[in-house]
Amino acid sequence: MLQIAIVEDDDREAKVLNDCLNKYAQEHKSVFSIQRFSDGAAFLSDEKAVFDLVFMDVEMPFMDGLKTAEKLREKDSQTVLVFVTKLFQYAVNGYEYNAADYIIKPIRFASFSLKMEKIEKKCRHDTEKYIQLKYSGGFRRLPLSALSYVELQGHRIVYHTDDGELVYYGNGKQVEETLPPDEFFRCNSGYFVNLQRVTGLDGFTVFLGDTELLVSHSRKKAFVETLHTYFTQRRA
Repeated sequence: MLQIAIVEDDDREAKVLNDCLNKYAQEHKSVFSIQRFSDGAAFLSDEKAVFDLVFMDVEMPFMDGLKTAEKLREKDSQTVLVFVTKLFQYAVNGYEYNAADYIIKPIRFASFSLKMEKIEKKCRHDTEKYIQLKYSGGFRRLPLSALSYVELQGHRIVYHTDDGELVYYGNGKQVEETLPPDEFFRCNSGYFVNLQRVTGLDGFTVFLGDTELLVSHSRKKAFVETLHTYFTQRRA
């Protein structure tokens, strides 16, 4: 199921786009969950919502679509973004924010359907597992493929990523609830390792490239079994 947001201040235009999506889903046997926001500020303030695809109206009061897209990209580089506008030049400007496509109003289903086929393929291709890290100012989406391991330091949670360390505050239980158990394993009380990043195991030392972490005695057997299952399934 694709999670889709429509950010559109005009009720009629929002309904037209929603109807086009529903008709497309029916014809292509796709499954969409659609949520509409009446302005950019409302869209950005919804910290719980994470979308695979966003249709962004360019011309909106208070905060226009380009400014909303700029703020979206500051915390989320993964969501597929499509601008909707009456003016072609605004659509072109949207590529600055890594937009996948643009749709010119008034929306006609025939042309929309052709674009949507390509957009949906991109969404399916770009869909990647991620976790959502919350903080006082909002949230950040972190692709699991970029995460090597998570370290617990008291109430500090350190996410070791390809781009450096990200520090948040919480506890081990919160981390366990966030990470997929079939891809991450708690090798001791202080570390959750990304099984995909494991390059070796020697005794009670697990290697993640140049990084060495200790596996506790009590977790060693379960870790070896989980690791074996993980790589066996990947080869299947």
